Amino acid sequence: MVSKLPPECLYKIFDEFSYSQIGKEKNSFTHLHSIILVNKYWCNVAIPILWRRTFNWIYQKNNYGNRHVHLMSTYISCLPEESRINLNKLKINSLIIQSSFRSNFDYPSFLQSLQYKWIYNSVNKWLDVHVSTDIIRDNYQTNLIPIFVEELCKLFMKRCTNLLQLSYNHLDDFGEYPIYPVVNMPNFVGASDALANLRHFDFHGCLDQNILKSAAKICKFVKVLSIACCCYDNEGLATFIDQQTHLENLSIEFEQNGIDLPKIRNSLHNKGKDLSALMIRQIFFPLDILGYSPNLTGLFIEDGSDLHRDIFGQFVNWKFFQLTNLFLAIKNVHIGSIIQLINNTCGNLTTVRIVWTKPVDKDNFNLYTETILISCPRLVAYHGYFDDNEIGKMPEFFENHQNLEEFHISLYSLTRCEISNMLKKLGKYLPPNLREIYLPANYVYTTESLESFLESCAAKLHAPLKLTLRCRSTIHEEILSRYVERKIIKFT
Repeated sequence: MVSKLPPECLYKIFDEFSYSQIGKEKNSFTHLHSIILVNKYWCNVAIPILWRRTFNWIYQKNNYGNRHVHLMSTYISCLPEESRINLNKLKINSLIIQSSFRSNFDYPSFLQSLQYKWIYNSVNKWLDVHVSTDIIRDNYQTNLIPIFVEELCKLFMKRCTNLLQLSYNHLDDFGEYPIYPVVNMPNFVGASDALANLRHFDFHGCLDQNILKSAAKICKFVKVLSIACCCYDNEGLATFIDQQTHLENLSIEFEQNGIDLPKIRNSLHNKGKDLSALMIRQIFFPLDILGYSPNLTGLFIEDGSDLHRDIFGQFVNWKFFQLTNLFLAIKNVHIGSIIQLINNTCGNLTTVRIVWTKPVDKDNFNLYTETILISCPRLVAYHGYFDDNEIGKMPEFFENHQNLEEFHISLYSLTRCEISNMLKKLGKYLPPNLREIYLPANYVYTTESLESFLESCAAKLHAPLKLTLRCRSTIHEEILSRYVERKIIKFT
């Protein structure tokens, strides 16, 4: 009966075993391998699914041995005659290159995800296996690898029909050494078709501006843009950003604090209208440059500059009805701006992580704690500060936040803060799904209050609590050990 299903139905079924559905954690492509062995009909339907994310299967799983060598052999067998002739001139003793064998499937046409460094590394491994031993290693490292990579990139650009994800991350697997040269894939024949539907693009900000300018002419509808190591005012990068019209997820890591990059800054004007996720490290411009982002669900901002500046501008005055995840790590923070931003999320925040070093307006700290208490009713995770003067309100916070799973209080003051009475009361209002508590080193408490709290954990919590207490004596340690043995807590 299943054999009689139309290919569209089988495709839907088999797609449930694809990389995007299963991911790297499960026993991935072996399921699809089994499917293609059933019969020719099933094979024809499943092969395109299996070959959509071949590099992802192999490199992100990390336990498939030399499969990337076999993968390269398959792709090399798909090279056109012109490329084979060019490679044969290198006098490489490989039957795969010399053979006129052609596969039954156009494997490159199925590819939807391509990462430059994975091609480079795979070619390197393939040459280790197939190159004649009389060729000196240093010779083919400097000459053969780039030639092979270029021929394969030409193949992918000419034959890929629906490339959705491209990574030009040209550092090695340890993120240390650059891979050179980096070929300009958008300039190859067929790139205008292969890259027209690109939706996910990530690269280093120092990537050759000519590559980015070429890509800007083709790729207009990128939704996920991730830029690492943005260390200078790359005109090609600015051009590429300027051409994007539907950015939904933007991630930029700038390398230098406080250094203005005017071309890139100008390209970001009003790019926030469709954003649902925004991550900027070492920000050097006010966020309101991006314009209003009504669909924003996640905001990650980091600024380690010593400059006292307002990085928010008018951004904090806008309403963010969908913002649920907030992460701020700002050295010289305006607490008042954070308070205003939290209030304008209209009670929808579920995750808050806030770190600062030198608040500009310390007098607002008490109001900040009140804001966390009142304006975040849906909190699931809180990592941040809590005013010692408001410590008595922590049980009330737990009582009003019964969805809480993580509660991590960072050290704000070195002054000892007595929490014994509060700790006893806290146990009465423990959220049932609470799984992690971290209390800072200046919190002090009696052994009696600790035991009372732990008994409440035993009675109320659904799972062992990961508990981190920085201030403890030998007697405290003995009490904690007993509850670890009872599997009430996991102590760190």
